[in-house]
Amino acid sequence: MFILQYPIKIVLVDDDPEALALMNNFLKNNEQYDIYAFTSPKEALEFMTENETQIAIVDINMKEMYGDRLLSRIIDLEAGTEVIIVTASDNLINFTACYKLRANGFMFKPLEKKSFNAIVENSHKNLINWNNVFNEMIMRKHSA
Repeated sequence: MFILQYPIKIVLVDDDPEALALMNNFLKNNEQYDIYAFTSPKEALEFMTENETQIAIVDINMKEMYGDRLLSRIIDLEAGTEVIIVTASDNLINFTACYKLRANGFMFKPLEKKSFNAIVENSHKNLINWNNVFNEMIMRKHSA
């Protein structure tokens, strides 16, 4: 996953279709992103198992699978996916679980476009940084 190719895949996971539509609307005009939206965490995980995904934006409170569990399963894929958690809940247990699992971002609903896009861009910049470090390592290895 160290060679960053565009457009990068962003997976949105929320069992609320309106929340998915809002997040998709925030990101849809950015040509650097391919957006894939899922109301089913299991379907999203299946997609991510078969398709390298750079960023996942995951709701915490979903009936099929809680977001912290999905975060853990995404980490288990070992694909280096940046995971951003979104929630309307102020449940400290869920927050702590996501923090301990090292989610890359955490955002409260209702979502605002400016802050949402800023958190996504932070994850994008982190991916660019890792890509640059990888390229530097390759250059050093070939020059030695």
